[in-house]
Amino acid sequence: MLSSPDNLLIVLLCTGFIKILAVLSILRLGLNLTGVGFGIVTVLFAFAVSLMVSNISLKGDLTLTSRTPLNQESFVDFLDKNKDDGVHKRLIEITEGKRLISTPMAQEKKFDLLLSSFLVSELKEAFRVGFLILIPFLVIDLLVINSLMLLNITNIDATLVSLPLKILVFVVIDGWMLLTEKLIGGYF
Repeated sequence: MLSSPDNLLIVLLCTGFIKILAVLSILRLGLNLTGVGFGIVTVLFAFAVSLMVSNISLKGDLTLTSRTPLNQESFVDFLDKNKDDGVHKRLIEITEGKRLISTPMAQEKKFDLLLSSFLVSELKEAFRVGFLILIPFLVIDLLVINSLMLLNITNIDATLVSLPLKILVFVVIDGWMLLTEKLIGGYF
């Protein structure tokens, strides 16, 4: 069942959860929505999207009510397909250089290396997407700060003025759908 700690750990590590959560956290930072309530929404949204991606990849084997224990092997193809080969080769060089793995690599070591490659690749992609998300919000912040300084309004916090503008821009461009499409589309 998904509620067991082992299954939950496998779902969190072996799906797109890390990348999706990192991107959504960067979005949250860009919007200046740092309150606890939106943090919970971010984690739940990341979990739901990662379950959807995993179900498509695993052909519907992963459900919230599933009583079947999950194993690492069912995620190997997903991890292998979504890792960056350059990152994987670099991690192999590092581990072989440190003699952490032997030449005939044990199955468990192969999975650990594959999982590490996948997670580093996911974080690299999350930071790329996050950077692209932050740029428009930074421009809005700079425009608002400069406008307030030009009008000689110094007693109002710039984030109070920029937050509605950021949310308006995000809603007008249909940001949730664009972001979800980008996050899901990266796996297929």
